[in-house]
Amino acid sequence: MTSISTGLTASTSLSQRTSTSSKFKLSQKLLESARARLLEQETQVTLAENVSIENFIDYIENEQDLPVKIRLVDKKVIAYEVVLTPHGVVTGYVIALAYANQLVGASEENLIVGPNSYFTADATIRPRRVPPPPLAQACNSSGYAYPTMVIEVGLGQSIRNLHELTPIYFSRRTTIMIFLLIKIYPVRQNGTRAMVAMLYLRTSPTPNVPVTAISFGNARLNNSVVRYVQNTVGTNVTGFVIGAPPCNGPNIPNYLLNIPANALFNGAPGGIPNGLANGINIDLWEIQDLILNP
Repeated sequence: MTSISTGLTASTSLSQRTSTSSKFKLSQKLLESARARLLEQETQVTLAENVSIENFIDYIENEQDLPVKIRLVDKKVIAYEVVLTPHGVVTGYVIALAYANQLVGASEENLIVGPNSYFTADATIRPRRVPPPPLAQACNSSGYAYPTMVIEVGLGQSIRNLHELTPIYFSRRTTIMIFLLIKIYPVRQNGTRAMVAMLYLRTSPTPNVPVTAISFGNARLNNSVVRYVQNTVGTNVTGFVIGAPPCNGPNIPNYLLNIPANALFNGAPGGIPNGLANGINIDLWEIQDLILNP
């Protein structure tokens, strides 16, 4: 598995060390402190270190209503997001789209993504009736096969944090074929909001580089973000850029994000269903409209 650094953009630490052989507990004070930091800036907060995946799973399955989203990354417990309305808006849209196209959608699905890493994806999509794999290859304790598509929505997470999840979701431990990240930036003084969607495919010659990056807010991305995507991520930004039409209505070709059928239905017993050979389109204007006008 490829690991990511937990010292990412503007990251901070409130870390407590634990033994991998002992259970760990996160205090409410620690969690609330992490929540406050996440609301203040784009950051990630290390809450605990040297935590085994078994102990993390035991904790995550028995704790309810955590004030922050947490994941295990190479034995480090990372707080990375506060769940706000746009998360539910986007995941609800994606899940409805899945069920309308003979797929199954789920929100907040826990996934084993490496020997010492455990994520909770914002949304997942998988074909129906995929036979369960051997338990050691299942996505979690449910025994299910991995979803074919994972969606992450970033508010507090930086685009760098989100991008660096790609090699983990595409690690050899998983069979995830598609990773879609959606980054939503804060509302500007004039009431507009920048947004960007980046789509990654495991089957791409460069799976850790998005096959497309589309700016779809009603504000353009900051130049620093565009430079990061072009120079570091390695792809060009399309969509709402200088000289292009704005994302201001449904079915504008520049803002239709195609999800390929062969990746979506990978492993489906009956193959690609009739009528879906061209995959499905996500109309990014619909997501923009739901976020701006819930």
